[in-house]
Amino acid sequence: FVGTDLLLALAGFLAVGSRGRASGAVAWLVRRWWRVFPPLAIFLLGYLYLLPYLLTASGVNPTSLPNFGDLSHARAVQWTMWSFTSNFLMVAGERMGAALEPLLTLGLGAQLTILIAFLLPLPRRVYLGTGVVVFLGFVLRLYWVKSDAYVPYSFPLTRGDGFFLGATFALLLRWEAARARLLALRGRLLLVSTILLVALGVATKGLQLTSPAMKILGYPAVSLWSATLVLWLSQISRCPSALRLLSLLGQGAYCAYLVKLPVCYLVSVFLLRVRMPGIPLFALSSLCATALLGMAGHFLFERPFARIGALSRSARRAP
Repeated sequence: FVGTDLLLALAGFLAVGSRGRASGAVAWLVRRWWRVFPPLAIFLLGYLYLLPYLLTASGVNPTSLPNFGDLSHARAVQWTMWSFTSNFLMVAGERMGAALEPLLTLGLGAQLTILIAFLLPLPRRVYLGTGVVVFLGFVLRLYWVKSDAYVPYSFPLTRGDGFFLGATFALLLRWEAARARLLALRGRLLLVSTILLVALGVATKGLQLTSPAMKILGYPAVSLWSATLVLWLSQISRCPSALRLLSLLGQGAYCAYLVKLPVCYLVSVFLLRVRMPGIPLFALSSLCATALLGMAGHFLFERPFARIGALSRSARRAP
């Protein structure tokens, strides 16, 4: 699950950067909507309707698949998925199926993005924005520690740490008094956070959610490592080939995030049916299938709709 925190840290980092270049909160949110919602709509239509049809036509009962939950229940509450509010109303993995759990975190990311849009008047009041971000992250962490692990909203809040740390680093980079010091420390921060993450993984036997140490220290440690990695990668402009690779990976990251769990579970079922089990084959097959679908989703859906949104904004501005 470290990839989820890495994605949210990147989202927070990029949200602050792009918000600082935007003229208004509403215009910025509309632009974000054109990038985020169309791929989500395609995914939901495919998962809730096309996939069950294809499985049934192939002689596979969709309800018999592990981790896919009750698809009829998922359809009944799909309005929460379309509106990015699943994390308010659903317990992770309960009835709707673990394959849809990424939508819980996606809902949190959308809500935090809206928060960033209206609460951070960039770029002038950087010190105020940094204080707001740090304070919100601290308050949400206290709420999580005091609540039950699987209360519908508090469980996804564990991933809010990554978003807020990514946003904080982006804000500090805009603050001249802190930028030089942060960049000088980024290598040490990455080293320390990596050691901390490895030590915690050993102590909790693989970052197990049932460990008390994981509830208090686990997600902040994962989030610190994720945000520090994003900060470090954002400063490798001296290596154009690395930047091109990161840009390519980033293009398909959102769509890959949507399909990753359904793909992993379907690949697992397929390999067991053809009697080809094995972790290396499963990992390689899942990674390749997720990457291919992620890039296909980006070029077929995410990029075209983002261009449509840009054209519609240009048309409105034209006299």
